[in-house]
Amino acid sequence: MQPVTNRFHKRRPSWVRVPIVIALAAALGSALPAAGYAASDAAAAVETAAPIQLKTLNVQIAGQRTEVPGGISNDGDSYVGLAFLSDKLGLTTAWDGDTRTVSVSSESKTMNMHNESSIYELNGHEFYGVLSPYIIEGSTYVPLRFVLEQMGFHIGYDAAERLITIEPVQENALQLRNETIDDSSEGRTITIQYPQIEGWADAQASGKINAFLKQRALQAQSDAHALYKEATDGLSDEDRQFPFEDTLNYRITYNQDNKLSLYFETYNYTGGAHGMYDMEGHTFDLTTGEELTLQQAALGNPGYKAIINREINEQLAERDYDLLESFDTIGDEQRYFLQDDQIVVYFGLYEYTPYAVGMPEFQIPVAMFGKPAES
Repeated sequence: MQPVTNRFHKRRPSWVRVPIVIALAAALGSALPAAGYAASDAAAAVETAAPIQLKTLNVQIAGQRTEVPGGISNDGDSYVGLAFLSDKLGLTTAWDGDTRTVSVSSESKTMNMHNESSIYELNGHEFYGVLSPYIIEGSTYVPLRFVLEQMGFHIGYDAAERLITIEPVQENALQLRNETIDDSSEGRTITIQYPQIEGWADAQASGKINAFLKQRALQAQSDAHALYKEATDGLSDEDRQFPFEDTLNYRITYNQDNKLSLYFETYNYTGGAHGMYDMEGHTFDLTTGEELTLQQAALGNPGYKAIINREINEQLAERDYDLLESFDTIGDEQRYFLQDDQIVVYFGLYEYTPYAVGMPEFQIPVAMFGKPAES
């Protein structure tokens, strides 16, 4: 399988640039091989300069406050030592000196990462992260919000008290198996990843969702072949030398309360100045296997559009985007996904903003839909 590259960084600021990141401190000695490859030696072997200023951070884990060594990056992202948190979070950490891989594990999940690489692997699923791990003064620093949300924790931040909060999430009783299709050949890269549900109590419901996800992957493969043919028909062998690429990946954003929400990421490059990418959100009811509409996700509120429109307009005003056209209202098929206690609606490239902005996202707390919509 070809390595995953991060082409989506321009559109992720809304929930990536949160002042919380976690560090895997050098106290990995207990997890190192018995040959005596010391954690500090392993870290020093790959240590690079990173723009992080070390400092103590305030953290609250399941209601208990503590101070932990951490740091702040030049971009305002916070870092904190995992060695001081792993025992309370029930996570284990390991360092593989041969592959220079850092691993963070729970009973059901293992995440692997590498120094200064934005490529992560979670239970066999390879995907990107906006923030990369770094090794500084013998400790490996990795994104807290990014890592711990993937590992099944809710991360919060109290700006007034400068307090990071970490709470375990009761995820649905299921496993997600990653499936990969690699249809690459000389002159083209076609890679597809999609999830499959295992172990869910309602096999009929999960089977329905699995069939949908698999069919979406097969459709992506078919679309990639058609796009490649369209892009190369009539071209000479010399003109076909551009690196055609078409990929489908995904991110699980919500796995609680009998709901499973995710988005597919599509990317294709057929030559020219840059490739094109898109997101495709899907939210499923695990009790029925059906996909939830945006109104259903918004607690069935008949005024959901008015609430979302108001929030989008307020957030647009705060961001001061240079809009290609004014925003009026979302449509009946507005795309979305769930994350934490929020509905995230988003727009495509060039839908309202220039390419450089990426795909703008707007977070609306689900609790807002328990109130009547304002006219």
